[in-house]
Amino acid sequence: MARLALILSFVFVLGAAVSGCFIIEPIIYSIHYAQLAEELRENHARIIDEYTKAIQSGELSDDELAVAFYDRGTAYADADQYEEAIHDFDEALRLYPRYAAALTGRGKAYRYKSQYDEAVRDFNEALRLNPRHADTWNAQDQLYFDTGQYEQAISDFDEALHRDRRHDTARQSRGRAYFYLARFAEAAADLARVVEAAPRSRTTCFGFISRSNAMAKTGGRR
Repeated sequence: MARLALILSFVFVLGAAVSGCFIIEPIIYSIHYAQLAEELRENHARIIDEYTKAIQSGELSDDELAVAFYDRGTAYADADQYEEAIHDFDEALRLYPRYAAALTGRGKAYRYKSQYDEAVRDFNEALRLNPRHADTWNAQDQLYFDTGQYEQAISDFDEALHRDRRHDTARQSRGRAYFYLARFAEAAADLARVVEAAPRSRTTCFGFISRSNAMAKTGGRR
């Protein structure tokens, strides 16, 4: 487990590096990003292998096995292997049917496969089990965003932010939804708060561009 924790810590740091804003020449950036992405893919494979060994060891209790399937499913989803992810979330839910995080994870995988009905079903059930889980609200909102249901997305982003005022992903996404509805002043206000709260985050990179566009549409008014 110590080795697994070390791998997870390394991947977290590497993921933060991949997600950051690099102010360097485009060619250097492309090479650097490609190298980091390859290392990240290799580490997803190593994490999946570690969890597979644990799952197959026969040493885990049902509760531990449910968590291991959930964690491996998350690693599969991060590696864009959505069928495998869904299978593992299914197993986690078979062992623990009230596992809201596994429902959310499976719903996200369905969303990436454009299986929106299945995704909505999982998100709704996850929220029934854990109505205060901001990540589930945000995941459901992203689905509405994907399908152009911006008003519904804003309503749910409002709910996610009511539950967690520091949820910058929800705030950024709400700003984007405002932008696509031509509510530019509200978009600018949301995106400005994202920039101020997390100036070095990945959301800042997109948020700053979107905010600039929104500001231009509103004559620079906040």
